[in-house]
Amino acid sequence: MNAAQKSKTVRTLVRGVRAPEALPERVLDLIIYHELHCHMAGTAAEQGFNLLKRSFVDWNELRVSSPGEIAGLLDGSADALGLAMHFKELLARIHGDRRQTSLEFLTEMNKADARAYLKSLKILDRATIDLVLHQKLAEPVVPVDRQSQRVLERIGLVPLRGSLRQKQKLLQRLVPEDCVLRFHHAVMDLARRMCFEDEAEMNCAGCGLHSSCAYGRARYKRRRKPAGKTRR
Repeated sequence: MNAAQKSKTVRTLVRGVRAPEALPERVLDLIIYHELHCHMAGTAAEQGFNLLKRSFVDWNELRVSSPGEIAGLLDGSADALGLAMHFKELLARIHGDRRQTSLEFLTEMNKADARAYLKSLKILDRATIDLVLHQKLAEPVVPVDRQSQRVLERIGLVPLRGSLRQKQKLLQRLVPEDCVLRFHHAVMDLARRMCFEDEAEMNCAGCGLHSSCAYGRARYKRRRKPAGKTRR
């Protein structure tokens, strides 16, 4: 895939994601918003986030609520109870360290210290931390989780070889700064709905990138290839 094709693929992915009416302004809001998108389709994630915000006075109330009550608001997730437990654990760790459920102090820190603090919570993955630093501290990075990396390699936006950091640097040149969040969510959604790890479950025919994805075309040809003649 040449540079022009890569740029076109990025634009196609970004166009496929509806721009949110308003991005969360607070750090913890952004984290929960993003992690909902990691587990739910875009529209369901947006609805789930808004429902959580309306149902609880603040995140501290969610922290002390029952997992079942929280899960009941997340029916768009295949593992609503697990997601509810995850949020409670995240909030418990922040509250245990800070005696409050706010991470706004991170916006006053340098990027290295903010990253170190988020890593110290031992519950957030690298992609979530990268996203927070990009959105709140202008860190020039495109978040990539394990599932997203698989998709990006298959469609040809990043090479199969090389470190994650090297692949992120390549993406920095391809993805406009104001589209990073939408791009990341688009790739995650593709991984969740169509581009599964198990090739037998993949849905290349239903993917909007099918015509430009070398992996998908090769897979289609393999499946269409006639069986060899049997010798008598």
